Amino acid sequence: MDDEFDLDARWTGRSGEKRFATLCSDRGVTCNQSLEDDRGWDFFVQFSEQRAHALLLDERGSAPAALVQVKSTKGEAHNWSISLSNALHLVRTPLPVFILLYVLGEDNRITIHGSHLWHCDMTRILLEVRQAEVEGDSKLNRRTVQISFNEDNRIANVLQWMRSTIEEDIGSDYASKKEDFVKTVGFGRDAHHLTLTVSNDRIDQFLDLQLGLIDSMEADQIEVRTNRFEIEARAPRIALDKAIIRVTPSGTKGQLHFRAGDGDKMIVPATVYYARAATSRRYKARFVAGCVEIIDDNGNITVDAFLPFDRVVSLDELDLFTFLQSHGDRRNISFKFSSAGGPIDLGAIKVTIGAKDRASWRQMRKNLSSLRRIADYEGVAAVATSVASLGPLTGIFTLIDALVYDRKLTLDFVPSE
Repeated sequence: MDDEFDLDARWTGRSGEKRFATLCSDRGVTCNQSLEDDRGWDFFVQFSEQRAHALLLDERGSAPAALVQVKSTKGEAHNWSISLSNALHLVRTPLPVFILLYVLGEDNRITIHGSHLWHCDMTRILLEVRQAEVEGDSKLNRRTVQISFNEDNRIANVLQWMRSTIEEDIGSDYASKKEDFVKTVGFGRDAHHLTLTVSNDRIDQFLDLQLGLIDSMEADQIEVRTNRFEIEARAPRIALDKAIIRVTPSGTKGQLHFRAGDGDKMIVPATVYYARAATSRRYKARFVAGCVEIIDDNGNITVDAFLPFDRVVSLDELDLFTFLQSHGDRRNISFKFSSAGGPIDLGAIKVTIGAKDRASWRQMRKNLSSLRRIADYEGVAAVATSVASLGPLTGIFTLIDALVYDRKLTLDFVPSE
């Protein structure tokens, strides 16, 4: 009885392959059968070229080709399993892959069901492979993956369906689309997991690196593992000892709010960078707004407002610096940072500037305001400048300041002889 069953199953399997090969011959489609079925496909199919009278012979593209695996069964359509190793080969090939199921009904009627190996199936296969890799199982031929066949994927005209799927549904750049999908699916924002080993005496250095205070540092060890489908790889892709690391800091946008003792306020765009030690509560934050840099080192806050007189900067940055200098009357200037996460109180500072110098800085703030009003009136962008460039022009800006503000101005004109 068992011998009879095996013989019947063997002939059933051959039936689908022979029928498909005959169909290709009848439709003028090249169909080469695999002599060594080691990669999960039975036929290499190449369609005939379609005439394109608008293109010269040397300008026409090649006709579509595909790999086809044919299964056969008796009774009803059902899911079919293939080895995970063969499935992975079919995912990696740039060629289109189709799996056909020939169903031999009790009334000897033949129905054909087709599955195009595309996004859904490829995702499932790659997920199974990643799970096997994490489990340390390299014998993928012992694992299987199911291909679903039912009435929803019953095909009337198999060859026409295959060709239209390649040319119309996917497009002429089929191979590149498949390759791009296989390379990227399952990799989210956290596609790589970096593990650094740094000695305890260099924790401060590592925090400064993340804040952008230093350009590079030496790590004792570095490992990079891929993270696909939220499953981290068992083996590292990169493993190095004594590596030099460089980091591009990633900050959070927000605003710095300044309030002087006389009630004068100023709000400027700012960015905060934050770093925390992995093995302790040690943290460090850096707030940057133009010429102002604030460091919060575990609650110890330092403020640095430095602007060389000859450095050319935007009017906004120059205005911030003159704001601090013009309020250097020993009264507190409080400041806080605000973002989507809420406000952060950063305390206050005192700036000590002589009365005469404070008056000069206040006049410069007025000059900056005049420049803005002139630029707005002319419909042009405000120029960048420096303290050194504006200083000698105080007398001229006194006149300009009077002209651009809404107040009366008396001019005495004395003609020359």
